[in-house]
Amino acid sequence: MRGPACSPWPWNEYLFAYTCIQDDHFKTVITSCQAFIGRFTTDWGLTSAAAIITIFPVLVFFRLPRRRFIEGLTQGGLRA
Repeated sequence: MRGPACSPWPWNEYLFAYTCIQDDHFKTVITSCQAFIGRFTTDWGLTSAAAIITIFPVLVFFRLPRRRFIEGLTQGGLRA
């Protein structure tokens, strides 16, 4: 039952960043994506591009050392 207890934390962090940080230089990536969403229109091209640019470094960082990452997880789980 850990999931429901931990789930509000990221949402609260998003609301904090969205409401308290006014300078565009200090905004996080997710709150910067809100600039592409208007009241009546949404620029889906820019929103999709921002999502891809945001996810790409994470995928590269995980894909390159994937074998060692999984080996480390299994070795850490097998130690007694």
